[in-house]
Amino acid sequence: NAAEGNMESYKNMIVKSLSGLSFVLIPISCITFAYSREIVTIIFGRGNFGIEAIATTSLVLSCYALRFVFAGIREILTRAFFSLQDTKTPMVNAAIGVGFNIFFSVILVEYVGIIGIALGSTVSTIAIAILLLLSLKKKISSINLSEFYLNFAKQIFSGILMVGTLNLIEEYVYMQVITRFVS
Repeated sequence: NAAEGNMESYKNMIVKSLSGLSFVLIPISCITFAYSREIVTIIFGRGNFGIEAIATTSLVLSCYALRFVFAGIREILTRAFFSLQDTKTPMVNAAIGVGFNIFFSVILVEYVGIIGIALGSTVSTIAIAILLLLSLKKKISSINLSEFYLNFAKQIFSGILMVGTLNLIEEYVYMQVITRFVS
């Protein structure tokens, strides 16, 4: 669309792509973050993968879960810049991201061990997604990202509400099972 000169359609497509991506990835991120221990236990909790390895791996997965949405935003915006024939902005942002990743990983690994690498990567991805959003707004000043921001906030709230509801259901089912076995 941008190459054909239809900027209104192009801008709408970017906003809809970002909103659609967050609609899919925010629930996945919330569930992965909240149930990382269960996910790791199901996938790796057998054989030589002990309790300590499960705990560490689930913490790392929780850190990466926060990254899912922002990695998707980064990918969409990188492609958006490419379609505008702008390869410099994503390249510069990627270089900044590598620097952030190294910096934060080295700093955080001193305090939280291997989890620091996952946190460094997550912080870097979030920073680059934000930088790309700011760069896009600077490049196309008429783009209205408020719809995306509003949808993003609603989806975060919905994701938190979903995890809370799942926890309540899990607690209720657990209490029902305990009550039946005790009676």
